[in-house]
Amino acid sequence: MKKREGKRKSPFTSYNDGRIYGFFVMLSFDALALIYCIYLCKKRDLPLNSLLGLFSIRHGSPYIWAFTVIGLYYLITWIIYKIRCHIIIKNGELHSSAELIDFDYVSKLGTRSRYYSYKVKLPDGRIIKTEKYMFNNYYELVSKKCTVYEYKGRYYCTKFR
Repeated sequence: MKKREGKRKSPFTSYNDGRIYGFFVMLSFDALALIYCIYLCKKRDLPLNSLLGLFSIRHGSPYIWAFTVIGLYYLITWIIYKIRCHIIIKNGELHSSAELIDFDYVSKLGTRSRYYSYKVKLPDGRIIKTEKYMFNNYYELVSKKCTVYEYKGRYYCTKFR
């Protein structure tokens, strides 16, 4: 049986790539709140235009507004991150044979939110730290190689192998 060729999804999910999931979670909370409000309007025989009052800034539900604002924050920061990555890849210098040499724990709230950062040795001998990643896949790599793009002191690591 032949292995299927094609683009494989990297097990290295950066913290910033994960922000799009936060956007969809907040969007789903907003959708559930909207469905619940429609249900209440139908149950109480209220016209659906009274539903609009629940979404107004002055009389609206703080939960709906909080989910919307947080979701938009996640979406905007994810878009900015993707634009920056695109600029680094498009204009940056390519280091195709960079080597992962170690990893560090990066945590914000103790052991509850633990992220990982990798130390990468570039071909010219410099050692850089990558951005935060959600999982530690360091021991699963066979060759400990990756591709690094460098542009104006910023780095973007990809194609871990």
